[in-house]
Amino acid sequence: MQVRILLKRLVLIKVTMFQPNEVDGIVSNEDFQLIKELKDEGYEAATFKIPSSEQLSAKCLNPIKLEAHVRSKLSKQERVALLQVDRDWWAKQQAEAALEGDATSYQKSKSSSFSSREKKQQRQGGKQFRGRKAWK
Repeated sequence: MQVRILLKRLVLIKVTMFQPNEVDGIVSNEDFQLIKELKDEGYEAATFKIPSSEQLSAKCLNPIKLEAHVRSKLSKQERVALLQVDRDWWAKQQAEAALEGDATSYQKSKSSSFSSREKKQQRQGGKQFRGRKAWK
């Protein structure tokens, strides 16, 4: 029992010895005097300053950024140059057959001779399908 009491007293003594000054929120006359002296010296607290509307309006703007999405009117030479570049690009995209002058297999099937088309029609239908009133 006595040991516990002695330990408690020892703890209380240590706490009171090393306890920092408590701030109770009450400002004394000395504190006011210190604040006044600091203000006279020109001390300012480090706070974030909001710029005024005049400062914001005086801010320099880059005119190039304002015209970023505005298309200027092209001269005739510039338009012709753009068309030429586009034509050159499409020429590279064409098929080899179109470049060489050959017809594709689809074009060849469409351009078959008249006699072969006539034979094909005869194979597909007989006499009853000829003429204007074939349905009668």
